[in-house]
Amino acid sequence: MVRYLIFVFGATIIILISVFISVGLYQLTKSLNTSSPIPQAVSQTKEPFPKETDLTAENASKLAPTLRLRLSQLSPEANPQVNILLRTTSALTAEQRSQLEANGANVRTVAGDIVTASLPLRQTLALAELDFVRYVELSGPLYPESP
Repeated sequence: MVRYLIFVFGATIIILISVFISVGLYQLTKSLNTSSPIPQAVSQTKEPFPKETDLTAENASKLAPTLRLRLSQLSPEANPQVNILLRTTSALTAEQRSQLEANGANVRTVAGDIVTASLPLRQTLALAELDFVRYVELSGPLYPESP
């Protein structure tokens, strides 16, 4: 009798979960199919980077999407200081570190092929052109800072 009750209870739970998932998926597809038209400002394509850049497709792919978005939203006169995470092809050598610093990076931490640095935002484009740089992204806290 106990086994039967456990079986019935388990089957009921599985059915309820299936119903909730089905209803959720239905609601999601319904909302996607009835989405409003794209506003004019969003539908216009923007340059992915400020116009003065000549990055190749390979070098542009080294920049994280959030970094590319931030660069595309920059006004011509703005160049704020940002913190970045940089991945290199191997452990950073002294020569590579000096190349980073020559391009405006203030190198803070080096852990194997990961480098943290701060620099003016537009200088991230110059870092992407370096052969030993594999990926550049904006850094930020992983959790909210407590007051």
